[in-house]
Amino acid sequence: MREAMGNKTSIFLDYSPTNVQRYPAAVKAGGLVFLSGVRPSNKSDSRRDFNDIPVGGYNKKQGFSVVDNLESKVAYDSWFAHKNMDAVLEMAGSGGDQILRQHIWQKDKRFFPIYEDIRQVLQKVPSPSSGLGVSEVFGDPYFTIGIDAIAVCPDENPIFPSREVIAAVDDKDLPAASFYSQAVRSGPLVFTAGHIPIKTSEPGKPLVNSFDDLPTEGRFLETGRSHPDSRDGPIASQSWYVYKELERTLRKQGLDLSDTINATVFLADIRDFPTFHRIHNYFFPKQNTALTVSGFYEVGHRGCLIEIELTASA
Repeated sequence: MREAMGNKTSIFLDYSPTNVQRYPAAVKAGGLVFLSGVRPSNKSDSRRDFNDIPVGGYNKKQGFSVVDNLESKVAYDSWFAHKNMDAVLEMAGSGGDQILRQHIWQKDKRFFPIYEDIRQVLQKVPSPSSGLGVSEVFGDPYFTIGIDAIAVCPDENPIFPSREVIAAVDDKDLPAASFYSQAVRSGPLVFTAGHIPIKTSEPGKPLVNSFDDLPTEGRFLETGRSHPDSRDGPIASQSWYVYKELERTLRKQGLDLSDTINATVFLADIRDFPTFHRIHNYFFPKQNTALTVSGFYEVGHRGCLIEIELTASA
């Protein structure tokens, strides 16, 4: 069912993939569709094992109940969260290949490899993503995965044509840290994935974790004294590195950080915000970019203190 509201269209399904009654599964406007948070299903009993999903999701199944019991619930939730998202997108006249940005809310990121395995089966050309560790996926204490997304509806608005992947998962200059596209574009808007402080183009893919990992230009907050540098150094160096990688991603499209409309920042420790902000102000001295900063249980890889995604205008 579609409920028109002025220039907006609210989309409802016969069941509630959001697990929140009366709220629309998505809202369309101007050729874009904004999804409410999507949950796996209402099946939250203790079963939810590999036998409850198609064989295409069995890659991680070992056949030993002790280990499968730990991983199967994440596989189940990942499968049906994606299937529910696809159903909403189809109802909206879009599809998984038109997602401009996707957030994955995961109750325990230790099991991220299980989620990624399912995603590779169901989303062949991955969207830009940010994966965040949360204390609970709202709607059911048993849920392990939640997803929200924004997508384009092709042919509905000439301003926003079909999604174009401009920095793929296997981009040679900056390979993705997991299965996601680094950036996509639709018309004048560029959406990046959440970038993290991992040198993915170097052997071993090392984590940036101190001023020593940066060139001289990025070490302007360094004091040379171990105690303050051990406190500020990790978040300062990671923030600087991530913004430089985002800058490189945008410049490949003829854009710059000054073209950024919105920066969304995910911190593992909200106490790092003041030091992060010193770095942010270095890259955005005119303060003319919308900024959102939130704290999460876990962001990015192990050891990552920050993840940043940008939306830019061409």
